[in-house]
Amino acid sequence: AERGVDAIKNYFEEIDRKGSTISKLLKVVLVGDAMAGKTSLRNAIAGARDPRQPEEARTIHADIITRVPVDERLILNLYDCGGQRGYLAGQLPFINDLALFVFVVEALKATDDYFEQSVERFLVLLLARAPGAVVQFVLSKVDLVSDADDRCCWLENKVNGWLAERRAESEKRNEEFTSLRVQQK
Repeated sequence: AERGVDAIKNYFEEIDRKGSTISKLLKVVLVGDAMAGKTSLRNAIAGARDPRQPEEARTIHADIITRVPVDERLILNLYDCGGQRGYLAGQLPFINDLALFVFVVEALKATDDYFEQSVERFLVLLLARAPGAVVQFVLSKVDLVSDADDRCCWLENKVNGWLAERRAESEKRNEEFTSLRVQQK
């Protein structure tokens, strides 16, 4: 852009001539409350032998691991966001529609109260900053519950119901609504 309009025009003409390239990089943003298991999940994705984090280890603001190879076609940049609410303002630059968001929910906390306090807050933020973003919900610490499948279905239904309510509210106001693309189990 510093070189002017002609440089921008030449750039797009070159893309048309050579064809576009699909990036191998995928930005994955791990979000959720403190101690939900985000860092352990990040460590597992990055190939750590023992991905579990000691309880006293905390992510301060955000930890970023770049260029984690999955295979020859995919490389991940992992953004592990600290779950304390005080970190949110500094994490806002990571919240855009160019990422896959993985919301980690501790299985024992999969309750209506938790949904209203944490999940809704995150969904509102995503709808405001990254409409159309892709979100995958992950239940962590499922070894501590006997009904993990039921809790997973409950969470999926709550998220889909909440998004349907937002869509209906927007339609009543004749407003456009761009939902989130929530990945199913």
